[in-house]
Amino acid sequence: MNRKNFLSNEFLVPAFTLVVGLVLIGFSVMRGVETESFVERAEQTTGTVLEAKDGVLVWSAVVTVEFRDADGALCTAKFEPGKETTPLKKGDAVSLLYDPADRSSVYVGDPRHRRYPVLGIYFLIGAGLIFFTVRRLRDGTSWD
Repeated sequence: MNRKNFLSNEFLVPAFTLVVGLVLIGFSVMRGVETESFVERAEQTTGTVLEAKDGVLVWSAVVTVEFRDADGALCTAKFEPGKETTPLKKGDAVSLLYDPADRSSVYVGDPRHRRYPVLGIYFLIGAGLIFFTVRRLRDGTSWD
């Protein structure tokens, strides 16, 4: 009796690659929908940089901005500019989007320009993993 082990490469590798592919696609779609939802409800305004702290790593920098919302109220928010944003310094004027329901949720510029290229890469990697796993399973190629 030839019984197959479920922990063998024949089952484990395809299952793992399919799960990783689905997670990558799901993450990219979820973040894309979240970004579009933010942009739809966001208000655009101009703010002033109050403080710009460089982080140890590029993505750990924090910038504090002050802006007036649609009602004219003065608001302050912090955000992580990331490496795609030009270096900001105290006193710089910036165009930003903010969520009227949560004024601490702020993006300088359009978040789609920064997120979509990365989400596209995640989506393509996930789709590639699924495509090549299914293709290999259909061809009956060994995983050993």
